[in-house]
Amino acid sequence: MANKYVVKEEADIWTGGTKTVIKKDTTAEDVGAGIGIALGLLVGASRSIKQSNGERVMQSAIQAADNGNDQEAMKQAERLVQMFPKEANAHATRGYAHMAAQRFSDAIRDFSKAAELDPAQAEIFLCRGRSFLDSNQLANAIRDFTRITQLQPDQDYGYYWLGIALARIEDYDLALTNLNRAVELNPGDEINRKMRGQIYASMNDYQHAIADFSRVVALKPSAEHYRLRAEAYRLNGDETKSAADIEQATHIEEELAQKQAAEIAARGPTRASILQGPPQGRHETWICSVCQGFVRKDATFCKHCHRQF
Repeated sequence: MANKYVVKEEADIWTGGTKTVIKKDTTAEDVGAGIGIALGLLVGASRSIKQSNGERVMQSAIQAADNGNDQEAMKQAERLVQMFPKEANAHATRGYAHMAAQRFSDAIRDFSKAAELDPAQAEIFLCRGRSFLDSNQLANAIRDFTRITQLQPDQDYGYYWLGIALARIEDYDLALTNLNRAVELNPGDEINRKMRGQIYASMNDYQHAIADFSRVVALKPSAEHYRLRAEAYRLNGDETKSAADIEQATHIEEELAQKQAAEIAARGPTRASILQGPPQGRHETWICSVCQGFVRKDATFCKHCHRQF
């Protein structure tokens, strides 16, 4: 696949949440660490899939996986593999369905087949690397994220995930080197700076952590980000600034809760919402507080915005 597209989550100024954006022929500033895996697969689909009914099947499988409907996701993914047994993205789609259901061994098997069929598609290594990371196979995750930086050295998300994996093995110096590169490539992305700030904090370098979290707050003044900076201030011995950030975070949370309550009250209960249960095969879900996407209740990360829980 030619690397002409980047898929990322961006802040939506109208809703206060996030939106998935696909950009073509990007500059470095267009590339986000929180790459949308599912849409990345869709963008990378082969011409044969796109020119047939395959793209619709692929979309159905991914949408079902994102909504927690494992049974439908696997039904559509299996159908896609039967239609296109030699297409990398067909196997990657089935791998995505497995990954969404946290069946990481099955996901890794499908992503490995996809990588064999298309060893130049970075999104496949991102998917497999995430599966390795979430199943605590850290050496393999590091290998796949390193491969992304080789395939796409001018894009930031490979360095971002490599930094996360290195931090998991407590190699903070090398993790910081990769996060520095991610920030250098995309200085306006708060996700890169947030992770770098967390690594600085892990190294007890609270002044640099505060500097990164302050930039994150400026880019996206959410309650989560104020609380991150508050903790860094506290650990650095500045209780006054810590308390001020906690107060601001609480204020934001209260405003958001009031807004959500007003929206629910305005809609009111409907017969359908009262009587209709979850789709067959769907696990109990909750809503991510960052992007409002549906995730499984036992998930360790959000599939949509990639926030770690």
